[in-house]
Amino acid sequence: MKSEWNKLDNAAKIFPAAQSKKDTQVFRFSCELYKTVNKDLLQKATEDTLEEFDIFKSILRRGLFWYYLEESDIKPIVREEYKIPCSLIYQRNNHKLLFEVTYYRNRINLEVFHVLTDGTGAMNFLKTLVSNYLTLAENTVDSGVDYDASSTQKSDDSFSKYYSGKISSKQENNPVAYKIVGQKYPDDKLKVINGMVDVKKVLEESHKYNATLTAFLSAVLVKSIIDEMPVRSKGKKPITILIPVNLRNFFPSVSARNFFCLTYIQYDIKKHGEDFETMVDVINTQLKSKLKAERHLESLEGFPYVVMRPTGVYGPYERDYYLMMKSIKYGFDFIVGFKPQLITFIYVKDLVQAIFKAIDRGVVRRGYFLSEGKAYTSSQFRRYVATALGKRRVVPVKIPVWLLWVVSVIAEKGAIVLGKTSTLNRDKFRIMKQRNWICDISDAQNELGFSPQYSLERGVNECVKWYRENKWL
Repeated sequence: MKSEWNKLDNAAKIFPAAQSKKDTQVFRFSCELYKTVNKDLLQKATEDTLEEFDIFKSILRRGLFWYYLEESDIKPIVREEYKIPCSLIYQRNNHKLLFEVTYYRNRINLEVFHVLTDGTGAMNFLKTLVSNYLTLAENTVDSGVDYDASSTQKSDDSFSKYYSGKISSKQENNPVAYKIVGQKYPDDKLKVINGMVDVKKVLEESHKYNATLTAFLSAVLVKSIIDEMPVRSKGKKPITILIPVNLRNFFPSVSARNFFCLTYIQYDIKKHGEDFETMVDVINTQLKSKLKAERHLESLEGFPYVVMRPTGVYGPYERDYYLMMKSIKYGFDFIVGFKPQLITFIYVKDLVQAIFKAIDRGVVRRGYFLSEGKAYTSSQFRRYVATALGKRRVVPVKIPVWLLWVVSVIAEKGAIVLGKTSTLNRDKFRIMKQRNWICDISDAQNELGFSPQYSLERGVNECVKWYRENKWL
């Protein structure tokens, strides 16, 4: 019977050529149990799991011009941990499965050559494996695994299904990144450091900085690199980190193969300083870059995106308008420029309403401007805030645009020197100098049924109440 074969997916093509003893392109996931692992039961669980993941039955072969995956009847052999973590799995003249299952005491290890799958695919395999093992060891019935996909869906090459083949002709010129140097262990061995953290506490810590978990952990990595960086090297080159993005979050795929892309963030010490809060803010902003994201999404043919373009968003936890409210509390309202300014706002709850309406209606490949639908002057905003605060007298202070620029530059550079974060900087200046923020929300109204529920007066009253209750004001 002729064996079936599969082409490598787009992400997998690089790994055979890139692998070496120094960089094996092998990654590991582990699961620690409360009891010592039973080898025989783990062997049976591995064989059962393999029957659920046909693509994992593959070996890697080299053709005349390319590599390909070939179906194999090789049986996986479970062993007690016997080698250095993430050692080579694929060797050209030694055809074997592209994953290994080992154990040590109460720990189950899964190591995978990246040609086969990515982190999501491997994690789903490990979850199923552990579930099958516990079913055998503990006679459990409920697997607790929510990975519901057919064998065909698991073996799906989602790149070929969703990738348009079109790339942008515009290439970004990025500066040369800082390279970590140091002495390697003999024979290219890895040093593994085990640690445990409370996920809930890490999430809580990231929320303190109003950042995503990915942004927070990336900032921690950047901070650790800076702390170990020689003083003479600081500020000469930016730190660049490549971050994998799970494309299953954007496409209807449950593939157990590779389906990810890479995005990068850069942190320039010379520009931003060494304050950790600044690191989190800069990295979080880069990861959330709306403009870059929009352009990228639009370049992907058939990608089911929806872009929301809100104007001035205010509400609980928001900090920019909070600073304006705080200033008004102390009797001053700082206004940029001498020309009249019209501004539109949207309360955070109305923004959420629009997002859910887009989801409910299944809208794709569209963008919408969002606001309350009414424009206000700065004096109207000041009056609503002052009334909500019970402030009778507020002095408007008009600042020339050029002076704001000077103050912004000084504040930004001073923050860098002191290793702190400055709310006022050149990026903020570019926003504040704009005279009018007005948009047309008719598309959102007609297509989504978007209907703002919060006038500026109502939203400000609710927002001020929250700031007071949480001791911000």
